[in-house]
Amino acid sequence: MAVLIGYDPEEKCVYSEILDLGDYYEGDHIWDIDAAVKKLKLQKTKDFLFNSEGILDQEFESFF
Repeated sequence: MAVLIGYDPEEKCVYSEILDLGDYYEGDHIWDIDAAVKKLKLQKTKDFLFNSEGILDQEFESFF
């Protein structure tokens, strides 16, 4: 499972989504769409990737 949380410049949550890992690796994401990034004023995402047992495998931040 992947948990994605997006923040605007004021650190307010403007986006969140929970995906299966397959969809996370294969699909497009909100940050892949320039118009969506601008509309949400998306500045940062925090992503949490969990394995099939529910254990956190990866955690990272991306900045735009």
